[in-house]
Amino acid sequence: MLFYSMVGGFASIVQTQITDTYNLIKENKKIFRFETKKRITETKGCSDELIDAFMHYMKECGMSQLWMDMTDNIEDDLKLDVQKCFYAIDNQFLKHHVKEHKMYTMLLMSELMSSMLVSSVERFAEMMDKYNGIHAVNIAERFTNPIRGVYARMRNAMEILYPVKVDKEVFSECPDKFNLGFEIIGQKVLDWKRAENALANACILNGFNLNADGEFLENEQDNTGTPWNETQTRALTVAYSNTSNKQIARIIGRSVYEVTKQAKKLGLKKSEEYIRETRIANLKRKKNKYNEEV
Repeated sequence: MLFYSMVGGFASIVQTQITDTYNLIKENKKIFRFETKKRITETKGCSDELIDAFMHYMKECGMSQLWMDMTDNIEDDLKLDVQKCFYAIDNQFLKHHVKEHKMYTMLLMSELMSSMLVSSVERFAEMMDKYNGIHAVNIAERFTNPIRGVYARMRNAMEILYPVKVDKEVFSECPDKFNLGFEIIGQKVLDWKRAENALANACILNGFNLNADGEFLENEQDNTGTPWNETQTRALTVAYSNTSNKQIARIIGRSVYEVTKQAKKLGLKKSEEYIRETRIANLKRKKNKYNEEV
C-alpha cells in the first residue's frame, strides 16, 4: 500500500495540476484550437487514464475508498508546498512583465511535476530497497508506461505553448532556483513515514482501530450497527480464514455477531489449519483446567 499512497497520491496531485492547466487554456479560445487543443487534451486524457489505472487496481483489491482517503491526506499535506512553488514561479514571470504569466506558470508546474512523477517510481524502488529491503520495481511496472506517457505528452504540449525565448529570459538568473522547491515536494512524497501516517489516517476514517504500527488505537472506534464499507469488508475477507472473529471484531470496531453474520453472508470459511490450531488450543485449555481442578 505504500507505493499506492506515495506514488499514487502524487499522481493524483499531478492530475489536479494538469486538469487546472487544461481548464485555464480552454478558456482562451484563441489558444485552445487546432494542434494546441489536441496536445493539451491528450495530456489531460493520459493523466486521467493513469488515475483510472490506480483506481481500477484498488477496486480490484477492494481498497478504492481507502486509497482515495490516503491520496486526500497526502494532497492536503503537500498543498501549501505546491502553492509556494506556484507563487515563486509566477512572481518571476511578473518580474519580467510577462502577459501570460499565469498560463506559463501552470504549464511549467505541470511539466516539472510530471517529470518528478516519472523519477518518483525509480526513487521509490531505491528508497524501499534501502529502508525496508523490498523490491518495488515489480509493483510499479503496470504504472511505469502511463506515468512516462503523462510526462511525454506534457512535454509535447509545452513545445507549442511555452516559448523557449521566454524561459531563457525569465530564468536566466536562476536556472535551478525553483527546482529546489520541487525537490522538497519530491522528498516529502517519498517519505515513507508520511505515507504510513497517511495510510493510518485513512484506516481510521474507514473504521479501523489500528495505527501505522499495527497497534490498537487508544480510543477505539465503535462501528456497531453502521453499514459495512468497502475497506472493512476487504479486511474481513482477507483476515477471516486465519484470524479469530473476536480479533477481527476489535480491529474493525464491530461485534463478534456482526463479523460472524457478514462472513456467512460472504461465504467465508476458516482455513483447515486455523480450525486445527483452534481445536488443539481448546484441548490444551480443557486439559490445564482439569489438572488445576484435580
